[in-house]
Amino acid sequence: QKIEKLRMEDIATILQRYSGKVDQDQEKRDEVRKVTKEITQLTKKINSVMLQVHSQRAGDHPLTVVTKAKTLIPEINAQFQSLLKLVKTERDSAKFANMWKSSITQFCFNYAFMVWLEHGKLVTLEEVEVVLGLALPDKMETDQQKKDEVFKSIEVEIEDYLTGLCMMPSEMSRLIVNRATIGDYEMVLKLVGFMNDLYAGFQLLNLKNDFLRKKYESIKYDIKKAEEIVYDLSIRGLLPKK
Repeated sequence: QKIEKLRMEDIATILQRYSGKVDQDQEKRDEVRKVTKEITQLTKKINSVMLQVHSQRAGDHPLTVVTKAKTLIPEINAQFQSLLKLVKTERDSAKFANMWKSSITQFCFNYAFMVWLEHGKLVTLEEVEVVLGLALPDKMETDQQKKDEVFKSIEVEIEDYLTGLCMMPSEMSRLIVNRATIGDYEMVLKLVGFMNDLYAGFQLLNLKNDFLRKKYESIKYDIKKAEEIVYDLSIRGLLPKK
């Protein structure tokens, strides 16, 4: 009995050492969860604003919606700055990454959509990181090693970026319906052209991730829907002549 009692005391002593660490980890987890909850809410707000492009009337331009959505970006940037103060190491990043992963994917999608509507080009992963405050613009920092040290605790993963891009064609096929309805046939052709270019670009990648591959393969169905609308407009002689 005496030996058993000593063993129990030893076990209790050992485990007691980690009591403070358990409390610290839980406290940090709660703080990270609080910030990521705000980030999730902001991405939902941006998405809600961007959905307005599907209900525009003749004479309305998608840029009015983009401008409104972009006013929320400084807020989401500020939340990521708060997150960077909590997640200071790659170990922290690995532990908590699932808390912000889906929000980053959603932001990649919406921001890529914004950039295309405003500039007609595909946003890069690096540009997404800059706008979120997870990296500095090249012109502001030339010391690559210093830049990596400061910002690598949180980053936009390539798979999250690509998944966000794969979500664009579905939204674009919806936008085609709206633009065709209000007679913006030039925009319809630009949308279809980009969707085809994006699909062709993805075909160059050797995707191992099953989820991402399925997302990419779904693009062809969005293109099919879009091209059916273009074909109908063509038959009716409504498309602008080249």
